[in-house]
Amino acid sequence: MPKLSKNNGFTLVELLIVMVVVGILATIATARYTGVLEKGYSAEAYSVLGQIASAENVYRLENDIYAKDIADLDIDTPKSVNFNFSIPSVDLVKGYARAKPKANKGNNTYGMCLRNGKMKSCPGSVNSCSPGCN
Repeated sequence: MPKLSKNNGFTLVELLIVMVVVGILATIATARYTGVLEKGYSAEAYSVLGQIASAENVYRLENDIYAKDIADLDIDTPKSVNFNFSIPSVDLVKGYARAKPKANKGNNTYGMCLRNGKMKSCPGSVNSCSPGCN
């Protein structure tokens, strides 16, 4: 009868080390994936906000003020599974459009400010055309 060796498997310590390494790799992959998702959300938000801003500029040329609501603009209401788009009626002299994420669809609110027909992107914490708008 052949003698069984005690080295026929992995030790508990070896298995734990492999599990820790796999956990670290999963954490790194998740962090990178989240960053890629946020870039995608950002691209979608600024693309639609650019369309809204262009329509607001046309509205301003025709009416001498910016629109109070997206429905006032001559565009189809933007539909998105990731964002709710709005024009907060803050100031009719300075146009502003906002993309607020829907539940579990990103962390950042995006904004587009219009000053004298020029578009400027705004960080998520800015809710109007304040000096924080780039």
